[in-house]
Amino acid sequence: MSFLNKIKCLAHKYFIPTLPDELKHGKTEREKQYLKYIDELLAIVRQDPMTGLTHKEHFKAQEKKPGVYILVDGDGLKKINDTLGHSAGHAAILALSTGIKGALRGSDVTVTRAGGDEFIVHVEHASIPTGITIAKRILENIRKQRISEKYTGADENVKKALEEMDLKASLGVGYSEEDADKALYKAKEKGRNRVEFHKE
Repeated sequence: MSFLNKIKCLAHKYFIPTLPDELKHGKTEREKQYLKYIDELLAIVRQDPMTGLTHKEHFKAQEKKPGVYILVDGDGLKKINDTLGHSAGHAAILALSTGIKGALRGSDVTVTRAGGDEFIVHVEHASIPTGITIAKRILENIRKQRISEKYTGADENVKKALEEMDLKASLGVGYSEEDADKALYKAKEKGRNRVEFHKE
């Protein structure tokens, strides 16, 4: 394992979200260089390497203000990965993340990749009706994405197959991750490719 990977593994294990204030003021050029390097490593740890979104562990470590959670789960992406290969699966995840990011704006919104084709959106100070409106906008933008545009492989057959595929997702809205998760399962049970909400 490389030195960089060891550092990343340790940072993930003990989760260091930011550099402590007392360590931010390097005096010598060498100290400043070390601090810059550490900051770069921490930035890597905080981000999902594939999508550039917030890493799940960093998201969970942050203090959340009241608001709504929107869980987004790509429909049929596992099948793409299994039948057309990992490059096609990566393209689908990138298209999904692009669709989510493109539908959001404002500093009160946090988006993280929870793993695989699952994403979490947190919108501060939002109500369930507002969350539903945002979720519908996300779904509409996801449907506009073309997976083939994110594909970087050389297999023309795979690219052609991706060009004929529509990107779909199921979304759940709630005041907590647990409620949003229940809503997500409701969306799947009702046929997928839709938005549902759950409120205890």
